[in-house]
Amino acid sequence: QLVVGFWFVCGRRGAPTTLAAQTEAMVQCCDVYAALQRHKVAAPACPEVVRKAESTCRLQEAGFHPPGESCWNQVFNRSPKWLIPARLARSVLSELRLLPRLDSVFIDAPLSAVGIEQVAALRTWLESDADDHHCKRMLRNEVGRSVLATSNLRRAVSTLFAALTPRLLRHNEKVHVLSCCQEISRQVDTVAITGAGQRAFPSCHDLAAAAEHCGGPALTSLYESRLTTAGNTGSKTSQLTGDQRMHQFCEWAFSRTEADVVILAGHSLWFKSFFNSYLDPKENPRNCKTAKMKTAGVVTFLLYTFTTDAGEVVYSIEPETVEEVFPPASQGGAFEETGKKKE
Repeated sequence: QLVVGFWFVCGRRGAPTTLAAQTEAMVQCCDVYAALQRHKVAAPACPEVVRKAESTCRLQEAGFHPPGESCWNQVFNRSPKWLIPARLARSVLSELRLLPRLDSVFIDAPLSAVGIEQVAALRTWLESDADDHHCKRMLRNEVGRSVLATSNLRRAVSTLFAALTPRLLRHNEKVHVLSCCQEISRQVDTVAITGAGQRAFPSCHDLAAAAEHCGGPALTSLYESRLTTAGNTGSKTSQLTGDQRMHQFCEWAFSRTEADVVILAGHSLWFKSFFNSYLDPKENPRNCKTAKMKTAGVVTFLLYTFTTDAGEVVYSIEPETVEEVFPPASQGGAFEETGKKKE
């Protein structure tokens, strides 16, 4: 399960203190984006290879959770489309106001007000006693041994913190920031503001929206004290393909000897590519290869790893274990068709 998106006001410890330094850092972010990202999806593991290595495989349970709606999506993806120029003009004004704070509504786009409401709905479901779903108890850290991870984009961090605030306040857990889980796209909203090894800060835009639904002060405190940045190598570059970054995540997941479950707050395109890479070519459970995960949705599955006779380490998703947790099937499920297929 994954989580995404939140932010913090200016004046944080370690932030650039002069306008010149802030502008330079923002330019560096744009330079990173200028290097076009390459993405290649690897061929999934062959069923024959999987069966051959069954006796020596290991498994890890994983949960994916995309972020709520971002400010970028609010401008360009929301209907009606003819209002895009007006929404864009308003966002440009917000961008100019945020520039002195090294903040942005476009680069490393934060959650929108709708995105915060979506995350709040997930949090309400998690804390309710309406059902006793195993995944819900796992997310609340009541069963099993789980580790929390997030993309290095702020909307993923904020989603995780806002949705799991009760859990984090009950337990002194750290959240691992992983650059390998950064969204797969060339759009500027997928460029990370946070530098390598640095702690992310919440956008003041997010904090204002989160204060009403998720408790702004608690989110600010979590940003300051709970992030582990060893896996934050900065924004993605052209030196690594999307496939290589997904493979890095698999390696990281199976290196977590302290946990049996990985809860990841990530992004819908990254997740869709992950399912295409690690599911059998003939399998498409829940339409996860062709459909897009809903914002603030939760999906779980089992991920296997094994070594072939040639010494190659292979990762594979067990198709029968892919489960839409939130929204439940009765509410349309966690996946939605896009484009012409969408009704």
